[in-house]
Amino acid sequence: MVNRSRNKKKSSHFLLVLLLYLLILWCSLFLIKTILKKIPPPKKIPKPKLAIIIDDFGRNKKIAEQIYKIHSQITLAILPYLPYSSEIARTATAKGYEVILHLPMEPSSPRANPGKGAIYVRMSPKEIAFQTAENIINLPPLIKGVNNHMGSRATADRQLMEAMLQELKKYNFYYVDSVTSRHSVGFAVARELGVRTAKRDIFLDNKDDADYIKTQLRKLIAKALKNKKAIGIGHTRPLTIKVIGEMIPEIEKKGIQIVFASEIVQ
Repeated sequence: MVNRSRNKKKSSHFLLVLLLYLLILWCSLFLIKTILKKIPPPKKIPKPKLAIIIDDFGRNKKIAEQIYKIHSQITLAILPYLPYSSEIARTATAKGYEVILHLPMEPSSPRANPGKGAIYVRMSPKEIAFQTAENIINLPPLIKGVNNHMGSRATADRQLMEAMLQELKKYNFYYVDSVTSRHSVGFAVARELGVRTAKRDIFLDNKDDADYIKTQLRKLIAKALKNKKAIGIGHTRPLTIKVIGEMIPEIEKKGIQIVFASEIVQ
């Protein structure tokens, strides 16, 4: 009888200790959950974005094929009415690249020829809208936006830019101001009209020299790191494409995301 009484006491004591441990464990878990709820999750810091636009496509298919070998999000700006304009637009889009219209516009120098389909200051707003639409229609319905080809005189003319940008707005296209003139009003007018826009930060290949292009790309990297976004413009030159391909790993190593121009415009 005494042993049974002792065993009962031991069992009761064990159960009390067990319940106490369970209570402590439950309280600890409750406290941890409460603390974790109060601590906000760490914010994901978005990577800086860098877009590279290559201008003047349409004359040569081989340059486009060189771009495809890079396997990076490079935006192709295609001139209208050239022998391979439509073909390059279709092929590039099928391969997953972003295509924009490289819109010919009047330069400051009367000796420079912007090419067929150019927009001139002498045109009326109706003529500007019509010619802009004609240039858009010349390419397959694959383009996402527009940047200017030449245009140092045209982009400084507010009336011209308003007429052209109003036409782009109908198609929900974005506009990248190539900033071929420090007097350009393209970016400012686009924002006023509610057209998604951005402007070029760096020209990559004013000199057809590998070291120069690398230096310009590193300036573009610095811009992207500082401003969280940047746009560089190059041209359809074999050396330019080659150097860009070589510099892609360096850009990515800096924690920068290479994106299409549509991801930079606002």
